[in-house]
Amino acid sequence: MDTLPHRLLLLALVSACAGQEVPLDTELAVTIEISFLPSDKIIEGDSLEVHCRVRRPLPPGLKVLVMKGPTILKSGSKKAFWNTSLARAADGGNYTCKAEANGIQKSVSRSVHVAELTITPEISFLPSDKIIEGDSLEVHCRVRRPLPPGLKVLVMKGPTILNSGSQEAFWNTSLARAADAGTYMCKAEANGIQKSVSRSVHVAELFSMPVLTVQPADVFEGQMLTFSCKSAHIDSQRINANDVKYHLYKDDIKVADLPSGEYRMFADLRFNGNYSCQAKAKSVQKWSSAFVLKTKELTITPEISFLPSDKIIEGDSLEVHCRVRRPLPPGLKVLVMRGPTILNSGSQEAFWNTSLAQAADAGTYMCKAEANDIQKSVSRSVHVAELFSKPVLSMPPPDVFEGQMLTFSCKSAHIDSQRINANDVKYHLYKDNVKVADLPSGEYRITADVHHDGNYSCQAEAKSVQKQSLAFVLKTKELTITPEISFLPSDKIIEGDSLEVHCRVRRPPPPGLKVLVMRGPTILNSGSQEAFWNTNLAQAADAGTYMCKAEANDIQKSVSRSVHVAELFSMPVLTVQPADVFEGQMLTFSCKSAHIDSQRINANDVKYHLYKDNMKVADLPSGEYRVTADVHHDGNYSCQAEAKSVQKRSSAFVLKIKVFTINKVTLTILPATEVQRDTDVELKCDCAANVSKMATLTYQYSFYKYEQLIHAENHSFSHLSHRLHAVRVPTSGLYSCEVKILTASKRSEAEFLRVTGVETPSLKVSSGEIFEGEELSVECRAPKEEGPFSFSFYYNATLFHTNSSKENFLSTKLKFEQAGKYEVHCNYKLMLFQATSEKSNREAVTVRELFSKPVLSMPPPDVFEGQMLTFSCKSAHIDSQRINANDVKYHLYKDNVKVEDLPSGEYRITADVHHDGNYSCQAEAKSVRKQSLAFVLKTKVLVSEPLIEAWGNVILGRPFSIVCQSVRGSLPITYTLLFKGNAVSSFIVHSPQDRAIFNITSMTINSREEIRDFKCFAQNFGDKSKRPSLALNTTVTEPVSDPQLTAMTSTGNVVEGKELILFCTVKDGSPPFTFEWYHNGEIINSSTTDERKHSYTLSKIEHKQGGRYYCQVQNNETESRRSEEITVTVKNAPWKTAVTGSTIVLLLSIITFSLIYCIDKKGKRKEKETELYLKASKFKSDVSVAVTPAHTGYNKASHSVVSDNEERSTCPSSGTSAFYAPRGTESSDDALLKDQKSSQEDDRNPNNCTEKSALVCCTGTPTVPANRSEGAVDTGSVLYAQLNHDRENPKQIPSPP
Repeated sequence: MDTLPHRLLLLALVSACAGQEVPLDTELAVTIEISFLPSDKIIEGDSLEVHCRVRRPLPPGLKVLVMKGPTILKSGSKKAFWNTSLARAADGGNYTCKAEANGIQKSVSRSVHVAELTITPEISFLPSDKIIEGDSLEVHCRVRRPLPPGLKVLVMKGPTILNSGSQEAFWNTSLARAADAGTYMCKAEANGIQKSVSRSVHVAELFSMPVLTVQPADVFEGQMLTFSCKSAHIDSQRINANDVKYHLYKDDIKVADLPSGEYRMFADLRFNGNYSCQAKAKSVQKWSSAFVLKTKELTITPEISFLPSDKIIEGDSLEVHCRVRRPLPPGLKVLVMRGPTILNSGSQEAFWNTSLAQAADAGTYMCKAEANDIQKSVSRSVHVAELFSKPVLSMPPPDVFEGQMLTFSCKSAHIDSQRINANDVKYHLYKDNVKVADLPSGEYRITADVHHDGNYSCQAEAKSVQKQSLAFVLKTKELTITPEISFLPSDKIIEGDSLEVHCRVRRPPPPGLKVLVMRGPTILNSGSQEAFWNTNLAQAADAGTYMCKAEANDIQKSVSRSVHVAELFSMPVLTVQPADVFEGQMLTFSCKSAHIDSQRINANDVKYHLYKDNMKVADLPSGEYRVTADVHHDGNYSCQAEAKSVQKRSSAFVLKIKVFTINKVTLTILPATEVQRDTDVELKCDCAANVSKMATLTYQYSFYKYEQLIHAENHSFSHLSHRLHAVRVPTSGLYSCEVKILTASKRSEAEFLRVTGVETPSLKVSSGEIFEGEELSVECRAPKEEGPFSFSFYYNATLFHTNSSKENFLSTKLKFEQAGKYEVHCNYKLMLFQATSEKSNREAVTVRELFSKPVLSMPPPDVFEGQMLTFSCKSAHIDSQRINANDVKYHLYKDNVKVEDLPSGEYRITADVHHDGNYSCQAEAKSVRKQSLAFVLKTKVLVSEPLIEAWGNVILGRPFSIVCQSVRGSLPITYTLLFKGNAVSSFIVHSPQDRAIFNITSMTINSREEIRDFKCFAQNFGDKSKRPSLALNTTVTEPVSDPQLTAMTSTGNVVEGKELILFCTVKDGSPPFTFEWYHNGEIINSSTTDERKHSYTLSKIEHKQGGRYYCQVQNNETESRRSEEITVTVKNAPWKTAVTGSTIVLLLSIITFSLIYCIDKKGKRKEKETELYLKASKFKSDVSVAVTPAHTGYNKASHSVVSDNEERSTCPSSGTSAFYAPRGTESSDDALLKDQKSSQEDDRNPNNCTEKSALVCCTGTPTVPANRSEGAVDTGSVLYAQLNHDRENPKQIPSPP
């Protein structure tokens, strides 16, 4: 027992042993203190520390705890403390300091207060929370004062932080998109405390996403493609359809602008790709979905052929045919080509021919087909065999002086001797392409003379084939040195003409001759016999004297001559105005030639070009070039004049631009940025700029509200004011100013002007009393405000009508549907600024009733099909001063659809389920309509003939369920089950979810025919509605009986590599049957069949397939039946047995010789033991298969297949065992032991079992123990048991373990 006195007594005994005195008090004698740092009153976000300590002396085993409620925050042996760096409001409350020692507790408590940190974030939108795509949008986030220390303000959209600040934050976009719509959050954080507020903004769509269509969708090469891009919706109040511009893109690269929204082109495989279109208006851009263009290839198959063939001889005819296989595409064009040259063309085919083929006609020809800009071609070569080779002209000696003999020789090196003779080839000599002589022998002789100089060639001709040799230039040398100079075209030319200076020496030239062309001391060119210098573009500087000098053997001869080059135009002059210029001023460059030869060229023929730092800047068609001055234009400028390839450059001009800088532009709103309506506001724009001295500039001021220009003015001063008189709420907005000086400009920061206060509207009504159906004219007016407006009209504080107006008033008509007294008033909202006015004055209006709400009646309330129904509709009260009773028209409605007019107020029909529904009636007079309350008509339906069927499977001899159900009939319905005409049970169905299910548990059916003795009937309106069913007709399942398992082998033994067949048979049951085969408890096969017997074959059986087998059978019922198990043991193959036997015989022989010595000493006892040993060895040499029944729950006879060497005593006493004994296996050892074996069998087999046949029966012998593995017999254990047992009782053999 563990009580406080026992613990104190134990403490006293321990202390006494230690020499201490301990008071036996039930209270711990300590002083506990608790304290808070910084204090017990803090603010959220501050740090908090709780200290707990115990004053000395400290008792042994002391434990100190800091707790809040039942929770232990911290503990220690002498003191404890708990802290947090970020206190929350939840950290406020009562804290306990507890001390424990030796099972005694003492505590003290104290409270701390954590004040909540107040943060109130606010979010606003500028210009409002309802804008249009393309407008600017600004989101403001601020926190009301006082501001806590460490405050951080964030503007967020979803999880994304758009901007942040220490006291306030804002985010803006100058171009709002539809994607910018949504909910924005203003979050404030301070000392780990977070507060947030959310608000949504709506961005109206300017135009919808464009849709790109391509027609046709499937297109072939060359067809016309039409791309169409359109936006289905365009806000017509804000933009016109023409304001939306469309552009076509391919693979994200702009292809074309679409002014009409369409683009046409011819289809081509090169144009395949991803196309999309862009719609753009007011800087808003939207893209369509991509369209993949895949142009189908146009099939054109050109063919080329040669006549007579592609291998001919020079002089033969040659024809080239080009055609295209059918079908022929439209617009087809066929061409025969050789290289880039078109030989011929046609619309469907083309050909080219020559009656005299030359070697030059050999080569590759092309057949090209074109259709719809698609081209296909095929090429093929033709070979033209040569009749004779090209002739060669020779003329020794190569260098000849005047008077020497010249011999021209012309020969073809190769002649086709099979086709022509050498004499058939005729030769002719030509000079400068003029025939000089025929060469019958191929040679021609003349005396050299300078008059014979020229270009010589010869021609060979045979069978109309002509071939020309290469040209040979003959130049006869003069014998004297006489230099000559000449000018080409002449010695008087014009600028831009070509000029060639020729210098030559008259023949014969002496050896070592050198000829030079010179201008002054400058050598322009030189040569050994002649020299020349030329220029393709003569300039005025090329005019002057040229010299032709000839030198040979230190002898020089020269001749000089002058050439004149007339000037086309003079050197151009470049002028720049003004010379001193500021950035932004207009610069004018002027380039002109003072003199132009008007007889040779016009002034317009001279082209001028402007250069900066030797780089071309611009062409000057008019001779002038204007540009706005900028510091980037500083540099060296010159101009060039050009005409007829003659170019002349002016002198350089150095340009230096003077600069200025706009430092800052500031906008000030006076008297303040937030004012009341009707206040005059001044917008003051100041510009601070650095300007060069003595420069007077013009300041261009522009004032903007958002991005819209509201005022512009030029001024020479650095500041300007613009006044806004009597401002209103619509004047609110972001204002900025921009200053432009020449080309430089700068804009101020935007300042927001907020105007507060709107005018209270006034309401006027046309009358104070009206009747139902009459209209009341009302007008709501705010004369001093500017729109657009949204006016709202109310009656009795209920919104009655809302409409928008651009004017500052709205007149409309109100119509009251119900009679009564109403108070009408109005207010308005400035739509762009979300500013709402106060309520207007209230006007009282009385609406008098014309007629009361009609009442629909229909007796009787409950009705069956076929009964007569009468609908009646009436208004109890009608104002007879205004209308007559006949003026009120009644109409009948079913499910809000008009059924019939009721002239007399009544309507009759025969009840039917098709008439079921919600009925009401309407009364109408003078456009006033009133609806009655709804009446639900539900016609009751007589029950139909019930259907009877089994619920689940029906199994013989087992309980089952029957369901009875009618397809139609009003609830409740009573169902009664009959068996052989007698009522068995009844069931009432009250809801559509219920079913009449009868559980047949007290009776069972014993035959399939009895199932048709069940019937049922249903009724819902007395006996006259009773309807019987047909007889129950369903399938009855018979349960499956216990299966029988048998085994069959091909040899009588289950030997390794042989076949074993297992049979599973059922006697009773309804097919189909599912047979499942199991080996050692695991399923190995499953099959479904209508047969009652099924087999499973183990072909080429192996040792691992031995074990326990059984089969399991089931049919449609859920319960399955299982056969008894059989055990299969596989016997070794004969060759394995022979090897094992041979080994054992060898070992037995050795043992036998060893035992002879023992037999001599020990006598007959040893002899008997040897015989027994030999017998056991003989048994061990056989390995067999045993099939033994396993222990199952079935009390049935078992069957076994056992081996030859198993003891006959293993036959069970409870039944009969059968085994197969192999024939012809008796060995020499068997013969030696035969007599001894027979004597032993007499003792062990009292039933006199013999081995006269393969099947041996044993009865009355002991049963093999159940713990034997797989039914096998351990013969070795039997042997050792006999050897160690008393010789007088050989039958008492203990069971193996």
